[in-house]
Amino acid sequence: MENVHMLESALAGDLLTSDAGMTHLVTLADQFGGRAAGSSDEAEAGAYIVETLLTLAGSPPLVRQFRYAGWQRGDAELAVVAPVERALPSIGLPGSPAADLEAALLSIGRGEQEDVDALAADIPGKIVLCAAEGPRPNGQPPSHRRVKYLRAAGLGAVGFLYAGQNPGMLAVTGGLAGTGAAPIPGFGVSLEIGALLERLLARGAVTLKLRAEHGHESVTSSNVAVDIPGREEETILIGAHYDGHDIAQAATDNGSGTAVLLELVRALAPWRGRMQRSVRCCFWGSEEAGLLGSWHYARTAGAALDPVVWVLNLDSVVNGPPGRLRLRVWPPDAQDTVAPALNTRSLPVDVVGGLTSDSDHFPFAATGIPVIAAGAAGPGSGLVGRGWGHTIADTVDKVDPVALAFAAATAGRVLVRLSESTPAPSRLSDQALEAALDAAGRLAASRRWQELQFG
Repeated sequence: MENVHMLESALAGDLLTSDAGMTHLVTLADQFGGRAAGSSDEAEAGAYIVETLLTLAGSPPLVRQFRYAGWQRGDAELAVVAPVERALPSIGLPGSPAADLEAALLSIGRGEQEDVDALAADIPGKIVLCAAEGPRPNGQPPSHRRVKYLRAAGLGAVGFLYAGQNPGMLAVTGGLAGTGAAPIPGFGVSLEIGALLERLLARGAVTLKLRAEHGHESVTSSNVAVDIPGREEETILIGAHYDGHDIAQAATDNGSGTAVLLELVRALAPWRGRMQRSVRCCFWGSEEAGLLGSWHYARTAGAALDPVVWVLNLDSVVNGPPGRLRLRVWPPDAQDTVAPALNTRSLPVDVVGGLTSDSDHFPFAATGIPVIAAGAAGPGSGLVGRGWGHTIADTVDKVDPVALAFAAATAGRVLVRLSESTPAPSRLSDQALEAALDAAGRLAASRRWQELQFG
C-alpha cells in the first residue's frame, strides 16, 4: 500500500510547480477561440486534447462522437421603437429561434418564481427583461438562466432579455435549449442596457423590436476519456467540459477546468497501478448547449458506470487570484462520508452540501452516483454571479497562472483523498434516488435527458 501522504505530496508538488497547465490554457483560448458547442473550433480543441492525451497518458484515449441539432448564430437585432427609437447592443442567446416581432416590454426583476408569480397575468404577449444570476435577498441560490427563461416562456412571454449584473457593457450569453430550437427568442444584454430599459419603463410603456436569423443544423461533438488504472476496479470519474461560447475565449469557463484536467492526467500517468482506486478522466463536449456530452455518456455508458463510486467535476476552477475550491457534495450521506477526509486545515477547500443541475456532474447524480462539483469559491474582482464568465471578457488574461497551478494541486490532493482515504459512498436508486432529487429541488431537471434527441 502506498504512503498516502507521500503520494499526495508528490502529486501536489508536481502540479504546483508546473507551467504546463497555463500552456494548455493559452493554446485552447488563443488557437481555438471560444470552442462553441458543435463548432469547428470545438472539434479542433477536441483533436488537440486527443493528441495531448496520447503523449501524456501512455495509452490511446477513447473518443465517442454524438450528433444533435446544433445552433448557428445569424444576424440579430434588438431595438427600442417606442417611446424612443434606438438600437441596443445585444447578443443572441444560443438556442434562440429565428424571430421577427414587436411587443411591449415587461420587467420581471430577478425572474425567480416569486417574481413571475406576482406578474403572471401581465406576462402573456410581452418581451420580458430578467436579471442574470446574482444574490437573492432571502439567501437562497439563484435560479439558472434556463429555469428563468422557461418560467417566462411557460406563462406566454414572446421574448426574453437576460441582463448582466456586472458593469462594463458585458452582455451575457448562455444556452437556452439542448438539441433543438428554444420556444421563444432570447437576447443577452449588459447591466447598463438593462438599467436603460428599466428607466424607460419607469416613464411608461416601452415597445421593442426583435429580429433574429439563427439556424439549427446537425452537428457533431465528442467526449474524450482516458483511464489511469489503480490497484482496484472502483473508479473515480473526473471530468471537465472543453467547449465554451463563441463571443470570447472561454478561459475561466471552462478552459481552466480543461487545463487542470490535462495536468492531472500528466501528473497521474506515472502512478498507474499505484493508487487504490482507478481514475477515469473525461473531457466533455457541448456542455454549454445543455450538458449534452455528459448526458450522452451517462445514458449510453451502461456497465462502464458500474465501478464508478465518485464523480468529480471541474468547472470554472479559477476565477481570480489563488484561492479555495468550493466542493459541493451530494447526496447528504456522501457528504458525511467524505467530510473527514476533506475537512482538514491544510486542504484549501470549502465542503458544502446541495445539488446544482447546471454542470456536468448532474447527469451522473441523476443516475444515483455521488457527485462533487468543484469550482472557484467566488467570482473574484468584486464581481457577482459568474464574474467574467459567459461574457466577452472571459479571456486568458483573467486567469492567474499561479491560481491555475494552485487549483490543479488542490484538485490533485482531493483526488488522492477520494482514492485512498474515503470509503465508497452508497449509490442511490429507485425511490430513494427520486426522493433525494426531489428534496434537492432537482427532480424535474433529472428527467431533462428525455427531451434530448441525439442523432
